[in-house]
Amino acid sequence: MVPVRKVIGREQLEGRILGRFASGARFASLEIGMSRSEVEKLLGAPDSVEIHSTGTAWVPYYFGADAWSIASNYKGEGRLIFNADSLLILIDASGSAR
Repeated sequence: MVPVRKVIGREQLEGRILGRFASGARFASLEIGMSRSEVEKLLGAPDSVEIHSTGTAWVPYYFGADAWSIASNYKGEGRLIFNADSLLILIDASGSAR
């Protein structure tokens, strides 16, 4: 089973960390609530990026930050999920994300 930790990051943003960081992993320097540009300055550009809409994207006149998300994939490290405000909300270092 993959360990999941709920954490409170910058600006009191709630997020999750899945899995454990490997020794010397670059993901260990990340913090929930970091902007996408801050993350890319630390890690460089991701290997691939995916944009996903959530169920709330279809609610009329809903403009919340959880209407869609961006997944940045880093080979050998895992994936990072950012909300619509481009703030880091999930760090997935589980084996299935690498």
